[in-house]
Amino acid sequence: MFLALFAWQVAPVAVVPDSTGRVRLSVATGTGEWENASFDCEGRVTDAISVPSRSTGGRLDLHLDDGLSHITVVGGRTWTDDPLMAQGAYFGGLYAAEVQKAGVALGVIRRGRASGDTEIRPTFLLRLGDVDRAHLRFDIYPASETPTLSGDLRVGVGFGQGRRRKLSGFVGLGRGPYQEKAEQSVLTADLGVPVGGFLDVLLRGYLGGRSTDARQWGAGAGLRLNLGH
Repeated sequence: MFLALFAWQVAPVAVVPDSTGRVRLSVATGTGEWENASFDCEGRVTDAISVPSRSTGGRLDLHLDDGLSHITVVGGRTWTDDPLMAQGAYFGGLYAAEVQKAGVALGVIRRGRASGDTEIRPTFLLRLGDVDRAHLRFDIYPASETPTLSGDLRVGVGFGQGRRRKLSGFVGLGRGPYQEKAEQSVLTADLGVPVGGFLDVLLRGYLGGRSTDARQWGAGAGLRLNLGH
């Protein structure tokens, strides 16, 4: 899969005319389940359950005059049956300093808890490689419209993430809110498909990796408007 992606990225790319997307506004929703497993001192599973969760939210990206750097704001709501998992309203933002071949972003996300308390988490992104083609990408608490799908950490290959509108996305490994063992990691993927002069369809999800019969899966969809040039 990764070799095919790299081969596709070095081929000629068709760009949607006059649609560089200085301002991007997206909304998305998603649902799924994460495995919450407990282990004894020898690493054996003592208990495990599947925790349902879903999230709905929006994201605004404003690209700055340098062409690639941008400010991002996210907000929405999450739902879950587990009081240990973040739930309720969330919002936050980040600043991304980017050039064509590398980028770094830093910000904060404020999330609710079942107890009524709140927590503040860092959102961090590191990109190595061409933003418009295949590149390595590492995220901590991604600034997503659907945080229950993005997990707490992910690493993999991104593509088409610049201002030039084209097929875009990410494929890699993710870690969820409960995961303690390598075998619990999930395969996660995002995809943005241009369908018109200014509209993209968003598809995303993950599939586990699990240490028991508890399920790990998630799926979501959304829309993104690309405005300005």
